[in-house]
Formats: sequence, C-alpha cells, structure tokens
Amino acid sequence: MELNNKLRVLYAEQDEYAFSVISSLLEFSRIEVISATTLSQAFQMTQSEDFDMFLLDVYFHDGDSLELCTRLRRYYPKLPILYYSGSPFEEDKQSALDAGANAYVKKPFFNQLFDSIVTILSYSKKAYVQATNEYSEYLPLENRFGA
Repeated sequence: MELNNKLRVLYAEQDEYAFSVISSLLEFSRIEVISATTLSQAFQMTQSEDFDMFLLDVYFHDGDSLELCTRLRRYYPKLPILYYSGSPFEEDKQSALDAGANAYVKKPFFNQLFDSIVTILSYSKKAYVQATNEYSEYLPLENRFGA
C-alpha cells in the first residue's frame, strides 16, 4: 500500500465548465479531481480506482444520481459523498441525504462547497490515519505512518 498525501475526489458532473472550475480550485489544495460525465462511467471508475470522496451532481443524461449514491454508500460506507447541484428543489436535497450523502451544497456557492469538502476530507483522513496508526504494527515498515 502506497501512502499518498494528495487526496482523490471523483466528481460526477456532466457540465465540463463546472468540472473545470471546481477541479482548478481544488487542485490548489492538493486535491486531485477525476471527472466522470455519466453515471455509468462514474460507477465503473469506482470499481477500478481508489477515491477519498465522491462529489455528485443530481441530474445526468443517463438518469439521476440517487441510485449511484445508494450504491456508493453500500459499497463504501465510510467514504464521504457530497452533492453539489444547481437543483432548486428541496426534495432533491432530502432525497440525496436519504440516499446516503453526507452533505448537499447548492450551486454556485463555491466557498460553501470548498469549506464542506475540506471539512469532510479532513475528518475522513484523520479517521483513516487514526485507524491505520492503531494497526500500524501489522503493516510493512515502509508503509507505517511516521516510519
């Protein structure tokens, strides 16, 4: 297991401009953002790559992301899921939270999105580091924190 300080976020967003803006902002904070423009592509990527967080929009050409969110929560119960959507409907927010999302931020509030991502990832990473340190005696020496 290789430890990497750069966090990876899968951003499922069909709007390339929105992806470009968000990924540029997050790259300054050493957060690598990987794009998925369809729900099927997003799900396939989660099966073959590791991520620290999932960032989802609500609506896609191939459906809405609630089923994806439900699957992600089932397969990755500890990973944070954050919605960033332009949907004005309160029902969409509640449905996303019911499907397993940790938070829901309405577009275009970049500051609130950034704060939510940093908070969620900081908590998530601290929990990972704490759990890994508890069991570090079982890891090879080169993979232990602080070694």
